Amino acid sequence: MTRSAAAVLTVSLVVASSAWGGTSTHFTLTATKRCLSTQPMITGVAPTTLGESGTPAVDITLRTGNTVLLGYYSSSSVAATLARQIRAVAKANHYPTTTSMVHADGNIYVAWRKEPATAEVHAVEGCLR
Repeated sequence: MTRSAAAVLTVSLVVASSAWGGTSTHFTLTATKRCLSTQPMITGVAPTTLGESGTPAVDITLRTGNTVLLGYYSSSSVAATLARQIRAVAKANHYPTTTSMVHADGNIYVAWRKEPATAEVHAVEGCLR
């Protein structure tokens, strides 16, 4: 990815992190982490933050070697906007990404490193609480 694309991604994270909006489905990091800890397919769950605003997030590693980042935003509209922006930047820079790799589910921004298998999606996204 080019530096300009990385810069746009960073700006998108910061803008999305500071935006406010209504919520539909609101998941929490604590409840999700509790479920993730019960999944045999998951080998690691590491808390982290996104952007300059420090949006809570978690990096998840699966036995398959795939990883996924879950970012916890203030609302579903913020998470959805960020997912659209990331896919647009990736497309503009000829970086392959699909809706299954980068999307929003409620107030969660979901970003898979590579296309997830059904079992991977079930293990991770099935734990959103």
